[in-house]
Amino acid sequence: MFIMGCVLLLFAAVAGLAAHRLKGASIEIMKPGSGHHGSILTGEDTPALGGASTARALHMVSYTSAAAGVLFIFASCLTSVSAGQVGVPVIYGSVQPYFIPEGLHTINPFATVKEMSCAARRIPWFPLKAKVR
Repeated sequence: MFIMGCVLLLFAAVAGLAAHRLKGASIEIMKPGSGHHGSILTGEDTPALGGASTARALHMVSYTSAAAGVLFIFASCLTSVSAGQVGVPVIYGSVQPYFIPEGLHTINPFATVKEMSCAARRIPWFPLKAKVR
């Protein structure tokens, strides 16, 4: 989830840069023989769908993907430990020297939490009876 958030933030940066470069620009060509500029998209003298609306759409995509990326990164830092359990964080195979009590907590996004039971257990004990001769 952390990696997906980073990818979305990178996509947002690229889309924002593309939107900034397109802002105010339209895709135009010269109409043959008239000397007027026409739009590739509409074929008319005044471009209805120029770079401004494309830039606006790219800005919206950029903002939306940035918000989703931040949300994914934040969500990857949250963990929940069930009642009667403790969480032991493990980062790249090494157990960390602390535990996480039950409830909702923030953690390192690269850590996985292994839950272990801390409930008291009753173990039946049957004493051996000595044989009397």
